[in-house]
Amino acid sequence: MDDLNHLLTQSISAITVDIRFDGNLHPTLADFQTNLVPYPRFPFVSISFAPINSFNRTCLQYSVEDLILSLPTPTNQLAKINHKTSKAIANTLSVRGDLIPKAVGAAYGKFKSQKLLTFVDWNQVGTKCGLNYRHPTRLPDSPLYSGQRSACMLTNTTGLRPIFSGIVEKFDEKFGRKEDLGRFLDDGAEETDFVEARESLSHLVAGYCEVDKDMEEEEELQDG
Repeated sequence: MDDLNHLLTQSISAITVDIRFDGNLHPTLADFQTNLVPYPRFPFVSISFAPINSFNRTCLQYSVEDLILSLPTPTNQLAKINHKTSKAIANTLSVRGDLIPKAVGAAYGKFKSQKLLTFVDWNQVGTKCGLNYRHPTRLPDSPLYSGQRSACMLTNTTGLRPIFSGIVEKFDEKFGRKEDLGRFLDDGAEETDFVEARESLSHLVAGYCEVDKDMEEEEELQDG
């Protein structure tokens, strides 16, 4: 759990660095919300962070291109997302540390040309970038390598659908057996609260399915 907490700390620090320190590109929390949540029905985002490596391997030096191109890969995601089969609704990149803006632009150009994310047709602008020259800071007891630079990616994606679908399935299994329900009812909750929460999550999953289906139909029309 300590290792996981250190990883979350680094990720949150990377997300908020542009809010806490002046940078070349300076998004605010309002910018994040506007860019990442174009529609209120899809308010959730996944996080990717790079580098994720051991402090003992400090001899490694990661280029900006290494960091940005590694963000969509499974080893750098904090949630299991398949970006190859899912559609990105919106995306934000935040890069910090020892940076050259031209190198960041070139790396982002490769990110786009390799089509590491597939965006929905109604948001082709896609990714917003934040640049900050403040170096990452490593906590004294952290096992994570920090280095001279880091990158973080927030993605609003239909790839979150399997995660929420899994939660619905596990809920149905436990709720059908009334497993652990008693202790929540004893604390003042009502059974209808769980039913309403389950319905809200089901609507979210259905919304993701609708976006994926619309994109598949659009691609079939283009191919035809």
